[in-house]
Amino acid sequence: MKFTLAVFLIYLLALTSFKVADTSQLVVIIDDIKEAEGEIIFAVFDNEVDFLQKEYTSQKVKVGDDGKVVAIFNDLPKGNYSVSVIHDKNLNGVLDKNFIGIPTEGFGFSNNKMGRFGPPSFKDCEIELVQSKVEINIKLKHI
Repeated sequence: MKFTLAVFLIYLLALTSFKVADTSQLVVIIDDIKEAEGEIIFAVFDNEVDFLQKEYTSQKVKVGDDGKVVAIFNDLPKGNYSVSVIHDKNLNGVLDKNFIGIPTEGFGFSNNKMGRFGPPSFKDCEIELVQSKVEINIKLKHI
């Protein structure tokens, strides 16, 4: 009886240690960088209220000579997200604009969405992380 109970407990412990992955890896690629200077700021948002205000997570990646930058976000809970990117050429941490508010540095959003007179909505840029790895490519917009 004790042997059977011990085997059962070991079996139960083994079952609970195998957890189904409920997180995803998001790989964001930018491969059209025309000027090899500064860094790309990646911001990931997990809801519409915080979109472009308070990111869920972010990364800064130095721009290399090959015109390509990759950011990898590990262990994101599966769900819906939107991504914005800025080519921060002068390393001041913000998207620079001219005197009438037009961006002077490259920028982009997931799904390569752009707004008419301002940024797109969270919904327009929304991507769904349901697989263990999702890879997206964002094109920089220069005005």
